[in-house]
Amino acid sequence: MTNAHRRKKNPEQVRLQLLESARRLALENGLGAVSIEVVAAEAGVTKGGLFHHFPNKKALIDAVFQHMLRDFEADLERRMAVDADEYGRFTRAYIRSVFEDGAEDQWGPLWMATLNDPELRRIWGGWFQSRVSEAGETDLQFETARFSADGVWLGQMFGVAPSDTLALEQHLIAMTRTRP
Repeated sequence: MTNAHRRKKNPEQVRLQLLESARRLALENGLGAVSIEVVAAEAGVTKGGLFHHFPNKKALIDAVFQHMLRDFEADLERRMAVDADEYGRFTRAYIRSVFEDGAEDQWGPLWMATLNDPELRRIWGGWFQSRVSEAGETDLQFETARFSADGVWLGQMFGVAPSDTLALEQHLIAMTRTRP
């Protein structure tokens, strides 16, 4: 008898186990390598149990993306909560996320998935634009700092790092504190 048959029914816990199993597999091998069979086995759920929560692999991947996006947002919120200066707070949190976590972090599969999936790009773009607008950080200085951080992240993906990472991070952070 498997754990799935002995476990007390808790659909939200099972769904979370499936998402976390898929996330772990994505971190190790990329989202494209996530398989229904392996996710179900790792979560201790039957394939039928997985299909009860996610009708197909695309739905599972989309849910993993949404789950990771919520976690990323919570991470940014934590970073913003400890920043006493409201001006530029979102962009500083974003920059720090890139420099402190790097490209090989827990968010890597999230961003890489958007390259190949137009729907995920639309979701990410909508989320990101709404956060930038909500923070009121739409001017060129903030954009320059965020796009520079994105370039650092992409460079890290390919094994290219700034000559002085700390100095660059400090420079970008300073850009968010200077009012135009």
